Order: sequence, then C-alpha cells, then structure tokens
Amino acid sequence: MEHDFMVHITVQLLLIQNDQILLMKRKNTGYEDGKYGSIGGHLEKNEDFQSSLLREVKEEININLKKEDLKFICMIHKKGITDNYVNIFFTCSEYSGNIKNNEINKCAELKWFKLNDLPPNIIEIEKKAIQNLHNTKPLIEYGW
Repeated sequence: MEHDFMVHITVQLLLIQNDQILLMKRKNTGYEDGKYGSIGGHLEKNEDFQSSLLREVKEEININLKKEDLKFICMIHKKGITDNYVNIFFTCSEYSGNIKNNEINKCAELKWFKLNDLPPNIIEIEKKAIQNLHNTKPLIEYGW
C-alpha cells in the first residue's frame, strides 16, 4: 500500500452580488499565478470547513461572514501530479465590512465579473464550481 502522497483541503468562497462574482488574480503563490480564482485557502488543524472559510475571508479581503449565511455549492476532488486536492466551495451574498485586498503580496487585484462573462484566465476548477452554482452536483472529480 502506497502512503507517500498528500491530500490538501481548501475552502473557497464564491462571493456573489448582483449577478457578479468577486475574483482575485493570483501572484507569487506558486499555483496558477496570473489567473483568477476565488477567495479562500487551506484548512488548518482543528478547524471545521466553515470556520476555516470565515478566517480565510477575513485574512484575505477584510470582510466578516456568518456561518448561517454560507451555502455549500460543491466539493471538487482534483488529481495532481504528486498530490490530491479537495476543494470545498461555498457561496454567500451577505457580509459586513469593506472589501479590501489584505494580501497584496499574493493577490494582484480583486475584481467583480459578471457570472456569464468570466475572464478567460480563470482557474479551471474555479470555473467548474461557478458553473455548478445552479446545478445540484455536489461532487465533481477532475483530472482522473
């Protein structure tokens, strides 16, 4: 039995307002830099998915969410070359605070895009999750 691989878990927010989604353009991360993706990050030890997302959103874009306002969209299990990723996507339209790029070293810009006019340089799994906003497919396996 082989045990020399890792499974990474991330939580992602699809922040929707007026048929638009807020995306961040990645830089200096080593993963899909120059492409747009959702707000979020890695699950930390002793965190549940929703608490992790609330923390990541506050750290990255300076807003506060409530667990009861989060809606689960889907889980995407992505096969990597050496590791596997499980990305948990939520959506939310209610928040408090002012959106601000708190991670200018990792995020070149925050930008709102129309849901039906996403940028061509969007991360593929992010696009799949956004396309799943109105579908009922809770599990997507990608790259297998």
